[in-house]
Amino acid sequence: MKGVKVKARVVSKSTVQKVFSRYTYSLLHFVRAAISDDTGSISLMLWNDQTDKINIGDTIAIENGYVKNFRGEKQLGIGKNGKIIVEGLAPITSLTTA
Repeated sequence: MKGVKVKARVVSKSTVQKVFSRYTYSLLHFVRAAISDDTGSISLMLWNDQTDKINIGDTIAIENGYVKNFRGEKQLGIGKNGKIIVEGLAPITSLTTA
């Protein structure tokens, strides 16, 4: 699913992990976070320069994200065309798609 727009609260965040990409032949950094709103929760994957943008308790808005299945789990990603905005501790709203 593409064009995902969501506002949610960050409820957990892993430490930065490293993986070697066989596609780009480079070392990548990633963080897995759990975010939730009044409709449920989902894993959020952040890569490289995105990994330090959020903290537990932040309310974030994601624009033009995407959802994919990875090993049977739905994950939200931002990708190259998406945007993440930290809004502080504002109230949360529901998931919508464009």
